[in-house]
Amino acid sequence: MKCVVTGGSGFVGSFIVEELVKRGNEVVIVDLVPPNYELPEEVKFNVGSTLYPETMRSAFAGATEVYDVAGVLGTEELMSDNGKAIDVNIKGTFNCLDLALVEGVKRFFYPTKPNEWLNTYSITKIAGEKFCEMYRRAFGLDVTILRWFNAYGPRQHLYPVRKAVPLFIIQALYGLDIEVFGDGEQTVEMVYVEDMARIVVDATRSSLGMKAGKVLDLGSGQVMTVNHLCKEIIRIVNAHFRPKNNPSPSQIRHLPMRMGEPMRTHIQAELADLRNHMHIPVFTDVEIGLIKTIEYYNNLPKVEVMRALQYFQSLRQTEVLV
Repeated sequence: MKCVVTGGSGFVGSFIVEELVKRGNEVVIVDLVPPNYELPEEVKFNVGSTLYPETMRSAFAGATEVYDVAGVLGTEELMSDNGKAIDVNIKGTFNCLDLALVEGVKRFFYPTKPNEWLNTYSITKIAGEKFCEMYRRAFGLDVTILRWFNAYGPRQHLYPVRKAVPLFIIQALYGLDIEVFGDGEQTVEMVYVEDMARIVVDATRSSLGMKAGKVLDLGSGQVMTVNHLCKEIIRIVNAHFRPKNNPSPSQIRHLPMRMGEPMRTHIQAELADLRNHMHIPVFTDVEIGLIKTIEYYNNLPKVEVMRALQYFQSLRQTEVLV
């Protein structure tokens, strides 16, 4: 079976690619940059942009499934650069839907997000979600839409978009204060990336969108405050990755809340709908997932870590939390 993953060089996209390969599929990645790891022979890389359908046409031809996970991320910084996010996150998704319909793709997947913050990223994701629903209802395209909660795991980029888990881990490993926007009492719901990729493929192949007729949450039920997450990262770093006689001196340092994100957002997935329509196995425990994730960042070349830390130190600009 031929499957296309737009944005397949990115964090979650790369794990969806791996999950599809495990299941014996031929996979084509459509992205502007190749993955930063060696691709198995079952995976082909197609240089293309969702903004330009002609660059994707050969990839979509003969495909059974499309996983459209390409997108421009960001919170505060996108509010001064709306155009790119609007183009990629709305027009790009529309292009993928249209091309999938023309090429006879059987199943289509689209990720959205669980809150409706008033920032460019949130607004564009809601718009993309609505176009997906329109294509399902108006044209009968088998579209599955899942609200992704807080994905974490190896290979998440350190920068230029500020992501909480990678940055918190690096700060703890290097003994720096962990910087948290607001008072840290906002909540996150942690989903290990391998679990997310597996459920995405299962949901798409079960035609979950057609069965449910609505957008469903993809969370793990493992909800915690950002402060608690930071403390867990420091604890695990000290227990497994730093000498016992030299624990991390990291403390939590609170920064003003960034523009585009309200104070003390509390999110929690409604999992009943997902469980009603498909079998959901036990999710990876957060501690186990964090150990695997911290191990990955602990093994990154120091020059790469320093580049990221210097970038944020010079920028001092708030971006995406998780």
